[in-house]
Amino acid sequence: MTLKHLRIFVEICRQKSVTGAARELYMSQPAVSLALRELEEYYGQQLFERISRKLFITEAGETAYQYASSILELMGEMEQTLRRDTFQKKIRIGASMTMGVYYMPNTIAKAMKQFPDLRIQTQVNSTELLEAALLENELDFCFVEGPVHSEHLAVEMLREEELCIVCHREHPLLQKEHLLLKDLAEENFLLREKNSGTRAVIDSVFLLHNFSVTPLWESTSTVALLQAAAKGIGITIIPQQFLKMEHMEEQVGVLKLSDAYFRRRFHVIHHKKKVLSKEAKEIMRLLEEELKQE
Repeated sequence: MTLKHLRIFVEICRQKSVTGAARELYMSQPAVSLALRELEEYYGQQLFERISRKLFITEAGETAYQYASSILELMGEMEQTLRRDTFQKKIRIGASMTMGVYYMPNTIAKAMKQFPDLRIQTQVNSTELLEAALLENELDFCFVEGPVHSEHLAVEMLREEELCIVCHREHPLLQKEHLLLKDLAEENFLLREKNSGTRAVIDSVFLLHNFSVTPLWESTSTVALLQAAAKGIGITIIPQQFLKMEHMEEQVGVLKLSDAYFRRRFHVIHHKKKVLSKEAKEIMRLLEEELKQE
């Protein structure tokens, strides 16, 4: 059953005649009759009674006519709407926390100037939730840090950088030479929540070094972790950009390990079957340009 079948059926109803419908649709009468027969066979319902060479619509036919008319009317509205010059295009972008807080504002501001008629919707969330949104076609593409798991997503690396271990500025470990990961075993850790990209990187390093940690604090807010570390509550592992944003370089200390480092990668990801518009590709280019300026 196709839209063509529905158009033919609706025209038969309006003309109350196969011949009249064929004339209005510039089709042959056998072709119109065939379409009606196919429609009746498809639904297993008799849509017209044929009495003395006249057509009388059945109850099933009345129901079908109401639905078919509505469908064709909605199709007409959709075509008119999509063909308007004023139709507003929309792009749905996801960004993980660091990308959303530190890099996306400048990128989106530039894109809005470049594409004033484009509506850019941005969602800042954990990498895990952004992956799920891409798989459900709720987002067009995302900028994330940390590992990506789904085999259905295309992944392109944009940049690699190290996270820094932040503590109170008078922490005794700042005086220790050749600091090792095991020297942090007795410390209180302040970490991002489990499903974040940053936490995934940290946990993978811990696992590699057989290092077990139960965080004292877990938070979706990197700023909250930074403030807690500055107050001496514990140590945290965060992107260096947040030190700059919060003007905290002089208020905290940064620990350097000799045997381990926490390195993460920024990626742009989208569904492998997603066709990206030229605007989407340009926003990706703007973000990559923003990353290179750091």
